[in-house]
Amino acid sequence: MLIDFLTLSTDASVLDPRTVEKITGEQDKIMRISPDGEIKWEMSCRQNVRSDSHQITVRIDSELDIQGSPARTKGTRDNIFGEFNPVNAFLDMVRFLSTTLEVPIPDDPTRWKIRRMDITGNFDLGSLANVRQALNYLRHVEGGRYQVRTDAETVYWSKSSRLRSGKAYAKGPHMRHLVKKGHADLNPDQLSLVDRLLRLEMLLRGQFWRERAAQRWYEWSSEQLYEQFAGYFGQFIGKVEIMEVDKLLDELMKVAPTPGLAKAAYRTWALIQSHGLEKTREITTVSTWQRHKRLLQQCGVSWADFHHRALVPFRRKTIVLSDPVRSWEDLIARSQSTTVKPPEKIKPKLKLVQGKAVEVECVLCKVEFFGHEPGLNRCPQCGSHFHVRIVSGIDSWSESVGLD
Repeated sequence: MLIDFLTLSTDASVLDPRTVEKITGEQDKIMRISPDGEIKWEMSCRQNVRSDSHQITVRIDSELDIQGSPARTKGTRDNIFGEFNPVNAFLDMVRFLSTTLEVPIPDDPTRWKIRRMDITGNFDLGSLANVRQALNYLRHVEGGRYQVRTDAETVYWSKSSRLRSGKAYAKGPHMRHLVKKGHADLNPDQLSLVDRLLRLEMLLRGQFWRERAAQRWYEWSSEQLYEQFAGYFGQFIGKVEIMEVDKLLDELMKVAPTPGLAKAAYRTWALIQSHGLEKTREITTVSTWQRHKRLLQQCGVSWADFHHRALVPFRRKTIVLSDPVRSWEDLIARSQSTTVKPPEKIKPKLKLVQGKAVEVECVLCKVEFFGHEPGLNRCPQCGSHFHVRIVSGIDSWSESVGLD
């Protein structure tokens, strides 16, 4: 959890004259001038204060306004994780501005009014495919008066509300865009980790702080902010479940004799999901269909799953709001706990021969298993090789595996 964005203002009359002179002298202005040369109005523009391609902005008129991401003032080159205490986040911004502009900025939070605070949480869903699937569900989820809007890989709730709004998006593609633009600095391993994250952001705007907040912004604790966050997104997220699409491929890797066959069976399943059972059978050869169907069934996929294009229930996963990712170390630990190692190659029990793996059936026992050609293939149930017949070939390989 972190405070991703803050907008605050304070009366310019309490500022040090050096601060007013410094900021006024460096910011642009917009004027409206009548035909006879009279200045109708004048407005100051925001001044960008940069730090390693990240920025917060300041503007001064009758008030001094500051806004930006507190996480980006720490020199981390990203805003994935950061400070979740409002006063500490505010102090990070003020210290950064004071140091960069070389002028004093008031650091007493009681002198500042808040206009916007973004409360953000990152949730590990295991892969970018799972994140996109969750977003697809959320596009159709509404809560009470909240209106849903979608834009590319982002889902918005009450986007234009002056009170409170929310959004959900895939953090991985967003960070890759920032890296490409030079606004973030993550290595490929970190980007792969960020691909696992679903990002939820709640924006508390000025009307909330003026009319709904029970206390001043600087009196809020991290726990109280989290209660607001969980209460808001709970009405959308509470019943959303996603399929862990990568789990099926992991299971296929365990039961298939080669990784290539596991991926081929997974592609057949993806084809069933997009085109349906009958169309997939029509465009797939009989031997390939039987082989892939058998592997999918060994992973727990039933005929009902084939027809309804759904995985079995134990592969469903609920988004848990009470379990956000809190740091890079936490994200790394989660990724290591869910990483599935590829299956080890089976050591041959008979002499090595040149040949290929084949699918074999015992006519007596009606048992199907994987064997090799040329050579004897014994039924694992009755031990006989006299009534065994080859059903189909699989992949050519240089070292065939013998059976007992």
